Amino acid sequence: MDDPKTVVEKIKFGEVVSVEGRTIAVTVGTVDLPVPTEQDLALALNDLKSTDGNRRKAGADRLSKVYAIVPDRREEVAKALEAAALDKDFWLQQPAIRALNLWAGPENAPALIRLLETVDWPTRTVICPILGRLKDPAAAAAMAKLLPGLGDRAAASAALKAIGPAAEKAVIPYLTHKDSWAASEACHILKEIGTEASIAPLQEVLKGKPDFMVGPAASNALKAIQERKKVGPK
Repeated sequence: MDDPKTVVEKIKFGEVVSVEGRTIAVTVGTVDLPVPTEQDLALALNDLKSTDGNRRKAGADRLSKVYAIVPDRREEVAKALEAAALDKDFWLQQPAIRALNLWAGPENAPALIRLLETVDWPTRTVICPILGRLKDPAAAAAMAKLLPGLGDRAAASAALKAIGPAAEKAVIPYLTHKDSWAASEACHILKEIGTEASIAPLQEVLKGKPDFMVGPAASNALKAIQERKKVGPK
């Protein structure tokens, strides 16, 4: 730009704090994202309840692309999306699950847990973060089962960490899994969420002369938990 000042005058989305040559630094305040209108929601919900597959997909897709949800309508929308997510039509299921990432609440956790057992791994990696956000302890066992899977491991691990100490009981059995990657990942998870209940199992792992992957991971997890125990709850 030849004259940065002409650009500065047009900036309305924040406060210009400095102009150095062609670099303009702007501090942007909080922006309220637009929510769907009543008309938008009515159209999407009508489409979801349609018997026409293409309309149902379109409704789910629109709900997956909103900037922000309408809190008062969340449960109603989530219920319709849950039904679509449980449908056997893959092309309907996918946008419905993406939309549930925005609209799902605690009441949708059981259905999402069931879905983990029936969908492919790319879809499971979308469901895991939703369950992690919902922090449902009942989801922990289902996601811990995914730790041995290479494609599932990262998403399952992140979700288990998000659930926190409530996921600890489900993760502990995987400390002794025959797959070192799964066992070491269990250690990494417990390093972040483990409580006193994980100390003895980790000590047992270390007594068993674990391999070069599991040994250091178990040791680090044990140290982190013991340090937290000294500090106490915040």
